Amino acid sequence: MVSFAGIGSGLDINSMVSQLMLIEQKNLTNMQKKEATYQSKISAYGDIKNALSNFQAAMKDLSSMDKFSVYKTTISTENDIDITSNSNASAGSYTMNVSQLATPQKIASNAEYSDSATSTGLSGTIQLTVNQKSFNVTITEPNNSLVDIRNAINNASDNVGIKASIMNVDNGSGSTVSKLVLSSTTTGSINTIALSDVSGNLAQSLDISKEMQAAKDAVFTLDGFTITRPTNTVTDAIDGLTIHLKQANQQNIDVNLDLDVDSVVNSVDKFVKTYNDLFKLMDQMGYYDLSSSNKTDKKNGKLWDENNLSQLSMQLRQEIGQSSNNTGPYQSLSQIGIKARTTNAGDALTLDKDALKKAIETDSDSVAKLFSDSSSGYAVRLNKLSTELLGDDGIIEVRKKSLTSGIKQLETQIDHEERRLDDVQKQYTTEFSKLDTIMQKFSSLSSYLVNALDGKGLG
Repeated sequence: MVSFAGIGSGLDINSMVSQLMLIEQKNLTNMQKKEATYQSKISAYGDIKNALSNFQAAMKDLSSMDKFSVYKTTISTENDIDITSNSNASAGSYTMNVSQLATPQKIASNAEYSDSATSTGLSGTIQLTVNQKSFNVTITEPNNSLVDIRNAINNASDNVGIKASIMNVDNGSGSTVSKLVLSSTTTGSINTIALSDVSGNLAQSLDISKEMQAAKDAVFTLDGFTITRPTNTVTDAIDGLTIHLKQANQQNIDVNLDLDVDSVVNSVDKFVKTYNDLFKLMDQMGYYDLSSSNKTDKKNGKLWDENNLSQLSMQLRQEIGQSSNNTGPYQSLSQIGIKARTTNAGDALTLDKDALKKAIETDSDSVAKLFSDSSSGYAVRLNKLSTELLGDDGIIEVRKKSLTSGIKQLETQIDHEERRLDDVQKQYTTEFSKLDTIMQKFSSLSSYLVNALDGKGLG
């Protein structure tokens, strides 16, 4: 008996087509892997950009001389004064005594009214003057209540510094009366208020002459010298210091200013840490696995084959390694305790805080210029480089745009390839279906021949 097992209707079309499509899909698989690699690289560059931004932010504290002139102020009686400093300050000790605070003048009307909303019966134009500066206010019927007069003064577009208000006070007979009050918005004896009638008798009738508070200058002594100023915020008594007078207790106040070395060290430490974080990330992204010779087993970093990463690292290292044009005793970071690593392991920079503190205590101005000099300071130069690297035309964004463009091209190719594979799969299925039909016919013919031969005794 002749046997034809495995042919005819027993043909497994789906399995055969699937096996052939695995071969056909290799090109698509490679394109999809390439797209995934591009996406991974874009993400990696984004992480590096964030780390570089953090480093640049840390440099802001070192790009200005003011950040190196931070002083710790010790005040024996803190309720009396506050002191802030800028880059022009210097360490020192002082004795102060505040005898008088600067005050604004406040005057009230001698005329009084039953309430603030009732008509005063007055009209006219008055001129109000403070420190030889004047403005006019016109009052007419029926808008001539104390409220109307107050609002007209406060809302005057050319008001030179007078605030009007209303006080409701006892009249001594069990009733309440309203008075108009004028206050200078500026302290100092020069800022007294004057009123005069331009037309009518408004100023004369209101008679705003009762002084509730005199205009006074601030008066204090500094190491025995008397200082008088029109304001309680004094910026010109000691170079680099702003003195805020709060109370006049007429007692000696001891003030000590010492450079806040720890604050400067913390800023430099932040600079070093963010720099190390950046390089640690770049080392991770650029890692090439030498432990395995099998390409599929390698655990390379996402950007191991990116020349831009090496260029970024090189540019930063060159700026760190370049000496400053500082005219002081310090021209390089190594002289103040910041050193670059000598091996491929560990931090990119190391900071000896004790050495940095000693350098600051020896010559804080030179340390400041080492970082913040406008032409050669490390922080200034690195900030400029970081801005270029982070910009739209910098190597990070340019490379990300290139990768994005590559992904778009791959997506187009993948779309075409997927359509081609659909056509190929349909073609394979059609061809194998035809083959199955033919095999079925052969199977039927085979069965017929077998039966016919058996009938003739040939079996």
